[in-house]
Amino acid sequence: MTDKIGANEGRGELLLLHLSDIHFREPYCLNLETDQDHSVRTALLNDISVMVERLGSIDAIIISGDIAFKGHADEYKVAAKWLLEVTQTAGCSPTSIYSVPGNHDIDRNAANSRLVLGVRKLIADKETGHQRDKELQDALLDKDSGPELFKPMAEYNLFAAPYECDLSPERPFWTEQLSLSPGWVLQLHGLTTTFLSGPNDDEKGSLYLGAIQRVFAPEDGVIRLTTMHHPPEWLEDQDDLDDALWESSALHLFGHKHRQRYLQSENSVRFSAGAVNPDRGERDWLPGYNLIKLNVSSELDKHILNVESHLRVWQTAPDIFVGKTNGDGSNVFKHKIPLRRKPLPCFRKKVEKATPVIAHAEKVDTLKDNDSEVITKVANNMHQRDIVFHFWELTASERRKIMQTLNLLEDDDDKLPEPQRYRRAFKRADERGVIDMVEQSINEIMQK
Repeated sequence: MTDKIGANEGRGELLLLHLSDIHFREPYCLNLETDQDHSVRTALLNDISVMVERLGSIDAIIISGDIAFKGHADEYKVAAKWLLEVTQTAGCSPTSIYSVPGNHDIDRNAANSRLVLGVRKLIADKETGHQRDKELQDALLDKDSGPELFKPMAEYNLFAAPYECDLSPERPFWTEQLSLSPGWVLQLHGLTTTFLSGPNDDEKGSLYLGAIQRVFAPEDGVIRLTTMHHPPEWLEDQDDLDDALWESSALHLFGHKHRQRYLQSENSVRFSAGAVNPDRGERDWLPGYNLIKLNVSSELDKHILNVESHLRVWQTAPDIFVGKTNGDGSNVFKHKIPLRRKPLPCFRKKVEKATPVIAHAEKVDTLKDNDSEVITKVANNMHQRDIVFHFWELTASERRKIMQTLNLLEDDDDKLPEPQRYRRAFKRADERGVIDMVEQSINEIMQK
């Protein structure tokens, strides 16, 4: 097992692959010879290969929902296999995959159960944002209602667990940090828009994100990227979300609409993804995906996030992906975002030079320690993602045996879905300092 910090290590940049709305649909996706969407996905792999030669290897693959079509287990099995091909083509590890659920990742039969509908109605019926936020939080905290909100996402969670993107009442959304440029990390926010999604088709304004997912506290050295399936206009709390995103998140990645769009403001760039596999009955059927290159440049006390975007779109005769053109006729979209926060402390050279000699020496040590802590945390997180991925490659009995042998399971854990049960077990392993023993046990099984 290897620890992959990221293909960007030493490059001072990140290259992101943004996919959305892949819609693996059983039974059609189970036979590649008769799956008409297989040719589009193969062309996409070929195009990624060409773009990687041009831009370098990809560091993170971000999927903004609708991996499946009806939340079926077989759909996710085919999806996981194809995504492995994507990572091989992209030159990155499967642990570089990050996903959020979409409305097609919801099991509509489960969403139609009386208990699920009852919990959702309690939230949706609240008239004001404050009351609805409180009801959502109370529902998540309640031992009975919390699990009901996630039952329609059960198969999605099993798919997402190896990538550490599974969801639960104690973790209704996820965050992760990637090393970007010296002094800067990119913090990914994977938000959940599907708490009220299904059993019928979603309508604009019928969904709710909630205040707990709109908290973007300003931090030095942190640049934020937010991904979610539904664009803000599908949410009842659209205005509050939009205010938070445009103010505090540099990059917004959405899916759902199957329309490829690029929108920039002074502080942000917003991507509405084209679907990898839109419904062929749609008007303007047009598969697409995005590549986003990021780096930070500095001049005097000013720091700039440079965003270079490649919007790849399907064309026929020949059937290939090509670059979408901007207003200047170029197929590269470029934007410079001024960063209002400072880099991580040890990179503030001008401040250090202005500090008295004795105080300077003391302060540098402290700042280096603080900065080292952030860098170490990012590296440790990436290493643990690697361990978790391989853990989920084992059989159910092998997974259970490892956690039982190391006394990382408690009696109440058996009542939980597998992803939540083992997330708790990994948390205990981290707290007790035995992650290396979990890794060793996985390696011993895999080497047999």
